[in-house]
Amino acid sequence: MARAVSIKKDVSVDPLKLSRPLGAAMALLGVAGAMPLLHGAQGCASFAKVFFTRHFREPAPMGTSALSEMPVILGGEENLRRALLKLSQKFHPSMIGVIATALSETRGEDVRGMLESFKSDHLEFKTPLVFANAPDFQGSLEDGFALMLEALVSGLIPDDRALKPISGERLVNVLPSAGFGPGDVDDIKELIQAFGLIPVVLPDLSLGMDGRLSGGGFRPVVMDGTRLDELGKMPFARMTLALGKSVEGAASRLQECFGVPYRVFDSVTGLQATDRLVSALIELSGAKVPQKIQRDRERLLDTMLDAHFFTGGKKLSAALEPDELLAVAQLAKEAGMELQALIGPANGPALAAIEAEEVTIGDLGDLERMAAGSDLLVASARAARLAKRLGVPLFRMGMPVFDRVGGAMRSKVGYNGSARILADIANVLLELEEQKLEEREHHAVSHFGLEGVG
Repeated sequence: MARAVSIKKDVSVDPLKLSRPLGAAMALLGVAGAMPLLHGAQGCASFAKVFFTRHFREPAPMGTSALSEMPVILGGEENLRRALLKLSQKFHPSMIGVIATALSETRGEDVRGMLESFKSDHLEFKTPLVFANAPDFQGSLEDGFALMLEALVSGLIPDDRALKPISGERLVNVLPSAGFGPGDVDDIKELIQAFGLIPVVLPDLSLGMDGRLSGGGFRPVVMDGTRLDELGKMPFARMTLALGKSVEGAASRLQECFGVPYRVFDSVTGLQATDRLVSALIELSGAKVPQKIQRDRERLLDTMLDAHFFTGGKKLSAALEPDELLAVAQLAKEAGMELQALIGPANGPALAAIEAEEVTIGDLGDLERMAAGSDLLVASARAARLAKRLGVPLFRMGMPVFDRVGGAMRSKVGYNGSARILADIANVLLELEEQKLEEREHHAVSHFGLEGVG
């Protein structure tokens, strides 16, 4: 198991870490009709909006309490109250997720207390509120996503005693981690439904940020996703599937509050990881493996065999959030690749499960320093320049990917997603081999003076 090693440096010149508020806001982009509200400076919300719009290539709703110099000094409660009232009255969101940023947290504001005071003063305010304490100076995007997921579970799911009992024999709660894009969530839902089970996914980015054209026109809130009425079904599910170590806290809250058992899956990328999920679905449903799923598994095995000629023995370096880093490391091992350098933006429970000597807590500067001699880099689009400097091909994964179209809809989970991503990696390495062969042929022709011969 890997040992996390932190690099001590005075300055980060090429940051890898994305902030907790970004992750918390992203979790809300999978809740139908939701409005994220960052309690901080206006620039924080503007940056988050642009960041998500560039990555998903879809408009991302974002509110702000717009703290300026005076509210920061004297207190930002009045700004927060005005923002809540304006967002509710103007946009009519299904819920508002309030996210504390470093600006409000550094000042030491009791945002939770402010929200309670606001609700007692405005009894007419009926929009559900959830709050995630996610300052920028701690953790990373993955942590913020997980914190908001816990807030959604704790704050929006009604007490099961107040609900009309429903049959939950086929219901399965699914909590995907921050690394699951719209395409990933779609594939996971199809896999679960193939066993006759009904997934309740929180959050459901496959609906909220899936990029489809709809006839409804522009809406200032999240277009679609997990509906609030669907959350009322979660206490009656047979089990919660936590897809990623980072979301175990939310699964634990469901068990604590409603007695729903849960299982944590470190990854659902690659053969062995998907096999573990399929085995759990067989146990839950009592059904045999559908023929389509069997064919998908056979295709993955065939892809692994075909790709091994190009991936076997190659050195891979990666810089990703902990859950995604674990998934990539496991897939690389199955493909016969060697792990040269693994960089994470912050420590997380997934890092300890990686089969490597150590994982570095650092930035893209550390990746550039440690990845020299690698055959492949796996990181976000922000690593494109360093990949060119190293002369190593970059396979884009994580966030943001703003220089490619369709990245958010590409799946990397299940048998099908694993086969596609493995084939894509093999093709990158195959293209590199062809380039090297052309260079050797050109060098031979130049060296022996054979230009024009034949």
